[in-house]
Amino acid sequence: MQELILRDRSLLEAPVSLLGGKATNLRWMLKQGITVPPFFVVSSSSLTTILAQHGRQDAFDALLAADHPDMETRAQHLRTFLLDLELPSDFTQAIEEGLSELSKQVRQVGSEPDARRSFSVRSSAVGEDGSEASYAGQLESFLYRHSTAQVIEAIRLCWLSGLSDRILSYRQHHGLGKEPLQVAVVVQTMIDGDCSGVMFSANPLNGRRDESLITATYGACEGVVSGFCNTDQFSVRYRDHSIQQQVAVKDQKLVFDQEAGQGTKAVMVAPDLQKVASLTEQQILALHHQADQISMAAGIPQDIEFTIQADTIYILQTRPITAMPARTEGDGDRIVWDNSNIQESYCGLTLPLTFSFALKAYRDVYHTTCQVLRVNPRRLASMESVVSRMLGTIRGRVYYNINHWYALVGIIPGFSKNKNDMEKMMGLEDPVEFIQDYDRSVWQKLWALPQLFKTLFFLLLGFSRIDRLVAEFESMFHRHYQSIDRKTLQRMELHQLQAKIDQIYKVVTQGWATPIINDFFVMMMNGKVRRFLASVGLEDLDLQLNALLSGEEGIKSTEPTKRLLKLAHEVEKQPALAAIFDRVDDESLAFVLGQQAPEFWTDCQGFIEEFGDRTMGELKLETVTMRQNPAFMFAMIRNYRRNPQLNEQTLLDREKANRQAAEKVVFDAIRVKKGLRAVRRFKRLLGKLRKAIKHRENMRLARTRAFGLVRSMYLEIGHQLALLGKLDSARDVFYLRTEEIRDFMDGSAVDAKLELLVAARKAQYEAYADEEIPHHFSTYGAVNMHEQFVYDGKRSVMQDVIGDSDQLRGIGCQSGIVEAPVRLIHTPEDNLDLSGSILCAVRTDPGWTPLFPAAAGVLVERGSALSHSAVVAREMGIPAIVNIPGLTKFLRDGDVVRMDGSRGTIEVLSRAAVENVQSKELS
Repeated sequence: MQELILRDRSLLEAPVSLLGGKATNLRWMLKQGITVPPFFVVSSSSLTTILAQHGRQDAFDALLAADHPDMETRAQHLRTFLLDLELPSDFTQAIEEGLSELSKQVRQVGSEPDARRSFSVRSSAVGEDGSEASYAGQLESFLYRHSTAQVIEAIRLCWLSGLSDRILSYRQHHGLGKEPLQVAVVVQTMIDGDCSGVMFSANPLNGRRDESLITATYGACEGVVSGFCNTDQFSVRYRDHSIQQQVAVKDQKLVFDQEAGQGTKAVMVAPDLQKVASLTEQQILALHHQADQISMAAGIPQDIEFTIQADTIYILQTRPITAMPARTEGDGDRIVWDNSNIQESYCGLTLPLTFSFALKAYRDVYHTTCQVLRVNPRRLASMESVVSRMLGTIRGRVYYNINHWYALVGIIPGFSKNKNDMEKMMGLEDPVEFIQDYDRSVWQKLWALPQLFKTLFFLLLGFSRIDRLVAEFESMFHRHYQSIDRKTLQRMELHQLQAKIDQIYKVVTQGWATPIINDFFVMMMNGKVRRFLASVGLEDLDLQLNALLSGEEGIKSTEPTKRLLKLAHEVEKQPALAAIFDRVDDESLAFVLGQQAPEFWTDCQGFIEEFGDRTMGELKLETVTMRQNPAFMFAMIRNYRRNPQLNEQTLLDREKANRQAAEKVVFDAIRVKKGLRAVRRFKRLLGKLRKAIKHRENMRLARTRAFGLVRSMYLEIGHQLALLGKLDSARDVFYLRTEEIRDFMDGSAVDAKLELLVAARKAQYEAYADEEIPHHFSTYGAVNMHEQFVYDGKRSVMQDVIGDSDQLRGIGCQSGIVEAPVRLIHTPEDNLDLSGSILCAVRTDPGWTPLFPAAAGVLVERGSALSHSAVVAREMGIPAIVNIPGLTKFLRDGDVVRMDGSRGTIEVLSRAAVENVQSKELS
């Protein structure tokens, strides 16, 4: 019987395979000096041994293998077999001896002697209560057993619980095999607790590892574990032992069932105790300390059952916590994510190649900029983690790490003002209030002054030389860009293509300090102009500022549109050419034009060579541009043909009229309020802002062309890898990170099977496509520990509803009232036929410019008064509203609306009769 009944020395020396999880944990606590009720164990081999001794193993195996009409029949046959199984007399005698010994031990640990001894009988499965599987609620426990016969019956039923269908299904689901579960049985002194519960050394509700959670109620612990009884809840911080409690109405508790002579029954709690905390503060802290001790000894957070009798805490069992959520809130490690601005460049799902390329580019560009501004090398080194993580990717979407952006702006003197100016420029709907100016002592400020003055000096120097710097940048870029012939890429080997990518990357990142300095100039000048207008008390400040910024000549953002207008005009001049457009679809048009209108097709190719990378989603390397498919160009030409009044002169006239009207209103207001000198000062500020915005828009074309060239190179790498059988198709290259491609080439790749890596990524991104992620949220600690990302800003769609549920508000960017149906457009694959409709989108980038002239108005969910949508709308004199939260969920394709570009309001006049399904765009 020493192998079957384990107590004393045999219990301490027995292998885990004979004890099962629960008994192993109890033995471990004994060794740690933790107070547990005395116990012995019926080993996991006992049933098999008894069956073998009585020649019943074959019968038992046949019963397990037999087909039964239903689960209940199978369970009943097994129950009958085990309850009728004859047990050896020495086994029964060993049980009796063990019970007698437990009765003596319970008095030795100080419990009140009971006229009737009482025991609990619990299943202890092999592999139970580990980190892989807990079998929680799957196995049986029996409480308040008194006689030897009652205990032995409970042991039989514990064996039976390991053979149930739910256990077998559970094991199969967790990959633990199809064999029956080996079950040991713990026989333990029953502690008749005043109150009991479950405590966790880390909080499983909010993911905090720096606090414990205790749930408790009156009576037996089974009331908590089963969920039958209402429980109080206490959380205790390790740092300061502060307690937060939620006291429940505990109307029932589980106690010994005297009538049945075994088990528990529910009874009412005395009315005066129902709303009183079941634990005192002293007991809470004692439990908290006990949980801490157990988890520290185990080296992993623990799930612990306890009961308290006469102020003595007994630990009934402990097991590792098998699941923890991400923290729902935190201390000092909050990261704010926002894509209000970055979505203009990287909209919707952005594949790994694009993100990894952009992440590295942002790091190197801002590192170079800091060097140009003479930021102290030691401070720059301390900011490495900031500049190297300006971006993040969440469920396939690109976000700004706002904490790092604010830290970067903090290198410029006057952080608070610069912070506000940056938020205006970026169109942040939810400014981050927890990030404040550096709280420095007087001596710290004095110590920092030399560095601040140095940074300010070189920044102002850059501002003063910005025209020359921009000219040098454009000349340098054009020289390097022209040195690479796309047609020769197919002749290059993989390593040569990578070298060309490195070449254009180096040109862009090392020379991009000029665009960044110009962006700072735009940010600061826009802030000054806005504050000047606010000091005059001008009404409709945003609208007037937007109008003042329109009509600037020489902005390259509008050049593709003007060239396309000329092509559309040429089509209308030639009846034969117009007939081709009337009868041939976009997919076949290029071939037909090449055959039947070669001169016009040559003009189209010239447009593609110059502007072929300027398309919707132009900075995403995976975007199909006009170089790969000219359908977008043809769709724009068709749009312009439908509006014969649309021409280049019309656009110029709109721009000039809008600008002149705004100048008269604003200059007159300043003259009346502050005098002629103030007007001259304002004109100088406005001129600098206009020029800076023009520089910004023009240098963006260089960025677009650089990304277009890199796109062509990576596509060629994809083609070659596909020919080698390393990828299934050329476009699979966009599912790889830049580092993975380089590592594959130089032999340092951990995953050399690129096709397997791509297959996994594709499945992941397909799942991302069905998720909706808010534009603004916070995370705490490890970002990807979070299972959901919840908007935590102050602005919501409901806050922008005016009057009733059929009106919305945004920021008016260009005046004008339009009543027309809306056309929701998300991707180039959508229906691009605007035909006088109002263009409605989540966001736009410079590649959307050709769509604008054909639109009666423009509504954009994201953006600011300085975003591309606003700039282009002003240039073209098209009524526009941006920054309209929830717009594309509120409106559907075909809804007729009335938009007022002055007031920034949108009113739904009629809903579309049938909802049109557009391709889904997730932000």
